[in-house]
Amino acid sequence: MRRSRLGTMHHIRITVLSRQRSRPFYDAVLGALGYEFFNEDDDRVCYRAETPFGPPQLFLISDASPDERDRLFDLGHLGLHHFAFNADSRQQVDEMYRLVCSLGAPTQGPPREYSYAPGFYAVYFRDPDNLKLEVVHVP
Repeated sequence: MRRSRLGTMHHIRITVLSRQRSRPFYDAVLGALGYEFFNEDDDRVCYRAETPFGPPQLFLISDASPDERDRLFDLGHLGLHHFAFNADSRQQVDEMYRLVCSLGAPTQGPPREYSYAPGFYAVYFRDPDNLKLEVVHVP
Protein backbone atom coordinates (compact mmCIF):
# COMPACT_ATOMS: atom_id res chain seq x y z
CA MET A 1 0.00 0.00 0.00
CA ARG A 2 1.42 3.37 -1.04
CA ARG A 3 1.56 6.03 1.65
CA SER A 4 0.30 9.42 0.62
CA ARG A 5 0.84 12.81 2.23
CA LEU A 6 -2.62 13.87 1.11
CA GLY A 7 -4.59 15.07 4.13
CA THR A 8 -1.76 14.88 6.62
CA MET A 9 -1.02 17.95 8.69
CA HIS A 10 1.72 20.25 7.42
CA HIS A 11 1.40 22.87 10.14
CA ILE A 12 -0.93 24.45 12.62
CA ARG A 13 -0.59 28.03 13.81
CA ILE A 14 -2.22 29.23 17.00
CA THR A 15 -2.56 32.68 18.49
CA VAL A 16 -1.78 33.35 22.14
CA LEU A 17 -1.87 36.45 24.32
CA SER A 18 1.91 36.39 24.75
CA ARG A 19 4.44 34.09 23.11
CA GLN A 20 6.86 34.95 25.90
CA ARG A 21 4.38 33.82 28.56
CA SER A 22 3.29 30.70 26.63
CA ARG A 23 6.72 29.57 25.47
CA PRO A 24 7.73 27.64 28.65
CA PHE A 25 4.43 25.70 28.53
CA TYR A 26 4.82 24.80 24.85
CA ASP A 27 8.56 24.07 25.19
CA ALA A 28 7.64 21.42 27.79
CA VAL A 29 4.48 19.99 26.20
CA LEU A 30 5.68 19.96 22.59
CA GLY A 31 9.11 18.72 23.68
CA ALA A 32 7.45 15.72 25.37
CA LEU A 33 5.57 15.07 22.11
CA GLY A 34 8.74 14.95 20.01
CA TYR A 35 8.72 18.53 18.70
CA GLU A 36 11.87 20.63 18.80
CA PHE A 37 12.20 24.39 18.80
CA PHE A 38 13.05 25.32 15.22
CA ASN A 39 13.17 29.11 15.05
CA GLU A 40 11.60 32.37 16.15
CA ASP A 41 11.18 35.69 14.38
CA ASP A 42 9.19 38.88 14.98
CA ASP A 43 5.96 37.13 14.00
CA ARG A 44 6.04 33.62 15.48
CA VAL A 45 7.77 30.76 17.28
CA CYS A 46 8.13 27.54 15.27
CA TYR A 47 8.47 23.98 16.56
CA ARG A 48 8.93 20.99 14.25
CA ALA A 49 8.58 17.22 14.51
CA GLU A 50 9.93 14.72 12.01
CA THR A 51 7.42 12.28 10.55
CA PRO A 52 7.87 8.87 8.94
CA PHE A 53 5.80 9.81 5.88
CA GLY A 54 7.29 13.01 4.54
CA PRO A 55 8.00 16.58 5.54
CA PRO A 56 8.11 17.56 9.21
CA GLN A 57 5.01 18.79 10.97
CA LEU A 58 5.19 22.37 12.22
CA PHE A 59 3.50 23.95 15.24
CA LEU A 60 3.57 27.75 15.12
CA ILE A 61 2.67 30.24 17.85
CA SER A 62 1.89 33.91 17.21
CA ASP A 63 0.92 36.84 19.43
CA ALA A 64 -2.65 38.12 19.41
CA SER A 65 -3.30 41.59 18.09
CA PRO A 66 -3.30 44.27 20.81
CA ASP A 67 -7.11 44.73 20.68
CA GLU A 68 -7.61 41.01 21.45
CA ARG A 69 -5.29 40.79 24.45
CA ASP A 70 -8.03 41.07 27.06
CA ARG A 71 -9.72 37.82 25.96
CA LEU A 72 -9.17 34.15 26.67
CA PHE A 73 -10.02 31.30 24.33
CA ASP A 74 -13.60 30.03 24.58
CA LEU A 75 -14.73 26.67 23.16
CA GLY A 76 -18.08 28.17 22.23
CA HIS A 77 -16.63 30.79 19.89
CA LEU A 78 -16.13 30.33 16.18
CA GLY A 79 -12.87 28.59 15.32
CA LEU A 80 -10.80 25.65 16.45
CA HIS A 81 -12.40 23.62 19.26
CA HIS A 82 -9.28 21.70 20.33
CA PHE A 83 -6.23 20.00 18.92
CA ALA A 84 -5.37 16.34 19.62
CA PHE A 85 -1.90 14.83 19.48
CA ASN A 86 -1.37 11.08 19.04
CA ALA A 87 0.52 9.01 21.57
CA ASP A 88 2.08 5.59 21.01
CA SER A 89 0.92 4.22 24.36
CA ARG A 90 -1.25 4.80 27.41
CA GLN A 91 1.96 5.36 29.34
CA GLN A 92 2.75 8.42 27.19
CA VAL A 93 -0.75 9.78 27.88
CA ASP A 94 -0.19 9.23 31.61
CA GLU A 95 3.21 10.95 31.38
CA MET A 96 1.64 13.96 29.67
CA TYR A 97 -0.93 14.20 32.45
CA ARG A 98 1.83 14.30 35.05
CA LEU A 99 3.73 16.91 33.01
CA VAL A 100 0.79 19.27 32.54
CA CYS A 101 -0.14 18.94 36.21
CA SER A 102 3.44 19.90 37.14
CA LEU A 103 3.05 22.97 34.90
CA GLY A 104 -0.15 23.94 36.71
CA ALA A 105 -2.29 23.48 33.60
CA PRO A 106 -6.01 22.87 34.14
CA THR A 107 -7.16 19.38 33.09
CA GLN A 108 -10.45 17.54 32.74
CA GLY A 109 -9.10 15.06 35.26
CA PRO A 110 -6.78 12.10 34.91
CA PRO A 111 -6.52 10.19 31.62
CA ARG A 112 -9.30 7.70 31.00
CA GLU A 113 -11.02 5.69 28.31
CA TYR A 114 -13.69 7.41 26.26
CA SER A 115 -16.28 5.68 24.08
CA TYR A 116 -15.26 7.49 20.84
CA ALA A 117 -13.43 4.34 19.63
CA PRO A 118 -12.39 1.03 21.21
CA GLY A 119 -9.48 1.66 23.59
CA PHE A 120 -9.60 5.46 23.10
CA TYR A 121 -7.52 6.72 26.05
CA ALA A 122 -6.96 10.44 26.45
CA VAL A 123 -6.13 13.39 28.64
CA TYR A 124 -7.50 16.89 28.00
CA PHE A 125 -5.82 20.04 29.28
CA ARG A 126 -5.61 23.79 28.75
CA ASP A 127 -2.73 26.06 27.79
CA PRO A 128 -2.07 29.42 29.52
CA ASP A 129 -4.71 31.10 27.30
CA ASN A 130 -7.33 28.39 27.86
CA LEU A 131 -6.79 26.66 24.48
CA LYS A 132 -7.90 23.04 24.77
CA LEU A 133 -5.35 20.35 23.91
CA GLU A 134 -5.53 16.57 24.02
CA VAL A 135 -3.10 13.67 23.96
CA VAL A 136 -4.72 10.42 22.87
CA HIS A 137 -3.77 6.78 22.35
CA VAL A 138 -6.00 4.61 20.19
CA PRO A 139 -4.71 1.06 19.72
